[in-house]
Amino acid sequence: MKRNVLVACLPLAVVASSSSPLSALDWPEWRGPGRAGVWEDVKLPERLEPSSIERLWTASIGGGYAGIAVVGERVLTLDRPKGSESERIVCLSSSDGRLLWKHEHPADYGKMEYDNGPRSTPTVRDGRVFTQGAMGHVHALDLETGKVHWTLDVASVHGGKVPEWGHAPSPLRFDDLVLVQAGGAPGPTVLALEAAGGNGSGGRERWRALSDEPGYSSAVLLDVAGKRQIGYWSAENAVGIEPGTGEVLWRVPFKSTYRVAIISPVLRDGLLLVSGFWEGSKVVRIAGPAEKEPPVVWSGKSLSCLMSTPLWRDGVLYALDKDSGLLGVEWTTGKVLWSDGHKLTPKERNPQASMVWAGDRAVMLNARGELILARLSKAGYEELGRVKVCGNTWSHPAFAGDRIYVRCETELSCWRIKPSP
Repeated sequence: MKRNVLVACLPLAVVASSSSPLSALDWPEWRGPGRAGVWEDVKLPERLEPSSIERLWTASIGGGYAGIAVVGERVLTLDRPKGSESERIVCLSSSDGRLLWKHEHPADYGKMEYDNGPRSTPTVRDGRVFTQGAMGHVHALDLETGKVHWTLDVASVHGGKVPEWGHAPSPLRFDDLVLVQAGGAPGPTVLALEAAGGNGSGGRERWRALSDEPGYSSAVLLDVAGKRQIGYWSAENAVGIEPGTGEVLWRVPFKSTYRVAIISPVLRDGLLLVSGFWEGSKVVRIAGPAEKEPPVVWSGKSLSCLMSTPLWRDGVLYALDKDSGLLGVEWTTGKVLWSDGHKLTPKERNPQASMVWAGDRAVMLNARGELILARLSKAGYEELGRVKVCGNTWSHPAFAGDRIYVRCETELSCWRIKPSP
């Protein structure tokens, strides 16, 4: 069974973060600014048709499932050159796709399943690029030149376990720290490292948290009763972590079969969701930092997510269920309001679609490489057109200005979307 759960891409996250002021042309981390899944300041066509989108360039890259970050004139991802025992951090020009710099480091995947490349998305802030490869290698590099400021091999230093399908969480940058997954069991599960520190062997550790089995979910920053917390889902628990100290503030037990904890926690209106392939969903009420065991509001298997972190708006959760397609779910009760009947993406064992809001509509890239424009509401799913932009993909795209950056197995392409006349 577990060989059929294709979790190698696993670059996932969700709702709230903080960072330096950014341009609308930037997509600096997994799911965009603040990890919110929102494409800002774009003028979309009324309907998405082949004439409303044009490909500007295509660049060849190595294998992998890593997502894309865009800051200024730089497009960043991770890959694995064919036939090599190494990983690369790759920086391309946003204007024409030419290679600006690359950094290659050894990465022996051994017997890892779905071993064609890294899984996570680079995180860019304050002129630095932070990455974590499938075997746990963490790098901090200069955005302009690719110079390595520091690096850390979490498996060697902390003895942490490399997940069966490799490390997938994207580094979370906050304050003067960067959060990475270390491996846990029995060492630390996550580490907070000084982003600007280091002596060539790694950013200095500020704190560590948990000793859980690692999963594949990217951490997010949450606003809980006016207080900032880190939301993280290991293979055993969803937790809230105090950003300054690493103290675990609350804990929601949610053990994942085969450690398939992938989507990031979703927090809205004081309710927090985690959802897994076999376990279904659990929604708890997060009232404040003093609450160690948040009460369950609803749970069950009417919604079972795999890789696609859901969208939320006006009391409705829009989530890709492993069996039923895209669902509209009443946020406070878990009641399924509608199913799209597998219109967004075909019915298959491992459904995937990367979804973002763009104004009052949603833009989605499904696993078949189809870019889809749709209106999502409590009443249902209304598709407004689709265009195929790449081959099969699980990698999360980047949406920056009027550009869309997508990658399939061995190429990364840039597209420009045009508003209606």
